Amino acid sequence: MMLKKIIILVFVAWFLMPFVLITDLYPFFRYGMFAEPLKPTQTTEVLQLLWQDDNSKMQLFKPDNIGLTDNHFGYLLRHYFYTNQIKQLCSQIHYAMLKKNAKTAVYWQARQLKISPQRIDTLIVAEWKPVKP
Repeated sequence: MMLKKIIILVFVAWFLMPFVLITDLYPFFRYGMFAEPLKPTQTTEVLQLLWQDDNSKMQLFKPDNIGLTDNHFGYLLRHYFYTNQIKQLCSQIHYAMLKKNAKTAVYWQARQLKISPQRIDTLIVAEWKPVKP
């Protein structure tokens, strides 16, 4: 009987010890009546590929023009961006578009958008013009 009381006492002490040793109330700010509303501070990064034909303004590239899904194209764009090979991707897409249809692009541009709750930052990361034959 005495061993049972000692085990219960040790368990209760072991369970309550972190609360006794706490030096501030930070853990309580996360839960319950002390909780603060969440503030979205996360920045989202979006990569875009734009193109222009002979007599139009810049258009957002649609990956289904060359038979890719949005997810697959997004992966390829991020991969080429982080390996600093955006111009190679632009040339490959340009020649794939030439094989698919008659519209030819005269200018390609890759942009990086950083979207936060306060603002949107736009950075042109690459530009490419195809060589005319």
